[in-house]
Amino acid sequence: MSTRISKAYDSGHLFHLFQDIGDEDDEATMYLKIRHCDSCGNEQTLAIPAAVWEAIRQVPSSKFEYAHLSDQEILDLAVAEVSERLQKIEAAGDDEKLRALNRLFASAVYGDDERPPGEQVADGIQWMTERRAIQQAVLSKAASYHIVGR
Repeated sequence: MSTRISKAYDSGHLFHLFQDIGDEDDEATMYLKIRHCDSCGNEQTLAIPAAVWEAIRQVPSSKFEYAHLSDQEILDLAVAEVSERLQKIEAAGDDEKLRALNRLFASAVYGDDERPPGEQVADGIQWMTERRAIQQAVLSKAASYHIVGR
């Protein structure tokens, strides 16, 4: 007879979060049994004190800021950010340090600020659309897990 209560799990048996019903509430331990990969049988069980588990539950894994944006909202955001970026560079005037800082800001997303704004916007749209797809996949996967009592 099992003394464990399931809290969350996935149907593929990659993880199982459970609690031993013999634990007192103030001493409760959550156990996370996780398999490292689909093809291997290596499993480990990690005991997580209840207080630690409650702290962890309050920390979001990601901001998911793009997950629910429409294509139009991504376009609008990219246009606004490129415009703001270019305005800050221009406003820096002869202050080379501030100008360099503003030029660097968002260059990983929008590229070189001397390129035409339309090209910068296109790069931003591509970057945000890729992030949106990743974030939507994470949220979809999380929604597929079985949460007991919800």
